Amino acid sequence: MSVDQQQSAGASEPPGQPAPTGAEPATDSPLTQYATEMRRWDFLVVGGIVAVAVVVVAVVMATSEISHVRLHTATSAAPQVRPAQLNPTPRIAWQSSDATAIGEPFYQGTIVTYSTHAAVGRNALTGAIRWSYTRTDRVVCTVTQQQGRALAIFAKDGNCDEVTTLDTATGKRLAVRTLVDNGHPAFTALPDTLVITTPEAVHAIDPDSGYDRWLYQQPDGCRTAGVALGAGGALIGQRCSDGGHLLLRDRYASSDDKNTQVKWRLSDVDAIPVAAESMALALDPSTGDLVSYDLARGSVKSRTPLSPRPDSGAPISQQATTTAELIQIGGTTYTVTPTGADLLWTASTRGLPTVSPGEEEVQPPPLAGATVLAPSASGVVSLDGRTGSVQRTFSVPAPSTGSRVFPLGTGFLVAGSRTEVYQ
Repeated sequence: MSVDQQQSAGASEPPGQPAPTGAEPATDSPLTQYATEMRRWDFLVVGGIVAVAVVVVAVVMATSEISHVRLHTATSAAPQVRPAQLNPTPRIAWQSSDATAIGEPFYQGTIVTYSTHAAVGRNALTGAIRWSYTRTDRVVCTVTQQQGRALAIFAKDGNCDEVTTLDTATGKRLAVRTLVDNGHPAFTALPDTLVITTPEAVHAIDPDSGYDRWLYQQPDGCRTAGVALGAGGALIGQRCSDGGHLLLRDRYASSDDKNTQVKWRLSDVDAIPVAAESMALALDPSTGDLVSYDLARGSVKSRTPLSPRPDSGAPISQQATTTAELIQIGGTTYTVTPTGADLLWTASTRGLPTVSPGEEEVQPPPLAGATVLAPSASGVVSLDGRTGSVQRTFSVPAPSTGSRVFPLGTGFLVAGSRTEVYQ
């Protein structure tokens, strides 16, 4: 058969037979075309949703708090700085325009400082930044360091009420919370409690967790006139529509326990709380006397004139030791017995001295053997714990009023509105 005959025979194959090899495939059925089209639309819809989600996340991150927070942590703690004999001629090791954290700003090998928007942990001997926590959308109200925890308190909408708890050694974020306190309160950092004072309330915070111990709300018609927290409780002064009051609140009673919160409350008493340790101590602004009150009943135990007479309008700070109370009012440190009955000595200082226990005798006089460092108009001074006299003056620039001096290895830390370390 010829080639032409073969092609003619192939073209005339009966219908329904399979197409020869190499022939074009048959056209898809309508159902197959519909399924293909739906898959194409599914891909377009899913792709559109993903694109919108990416845009939304980007907008949220750009406009939310997340975009304003930067946390840089340390992988380990800074080398611990051990106590040592003070260098008689210290030199500046480092300094920073950062303010120093309140409370105990030096912990092991880290010093905590803060600026307008950030809390910072620094190597104590070099000042090198080891960790930082920054909020570019918030202003720092204060930062505390207590027992290995740094609490950074930020202002939002005019209230210092945003608290972030950080590990002092590494900067790791441990907790975040919002306080109930309004405005810009006063902060007092004690070793185991942060006291927040507003005209309307006194608030005690656990620095380890950042959460509440208790809240004392002032009754209607009363405002806070001062507070001193110690082992004996919280001594709170009040200015009320009917005059002055002084009360002692239990240190541990919860805010819900209305019957045991207040141990006693004295009426017609115009007094400024100073301390609440073995006795409740308050300053009588009309006489300049230090008045001692019994912790159990609030009865007056003694009145001790302070000389020079303190300025009742000056800030008051205090440090309790086992043998003495150090009270800083204005430019003077008054050192009294724990009961407040006897004035031991006074010293001219620019801030509350720090007391580091030392070798003491079996029955020593108060503060015997202790290292007492204080800021003064002539620099940093070491005081005799028994008499208050200046033992040594370290020739460094005079610290600003309200500064504190902490021993640090062979030197010291000057803590205040700026931070300086001498070695």
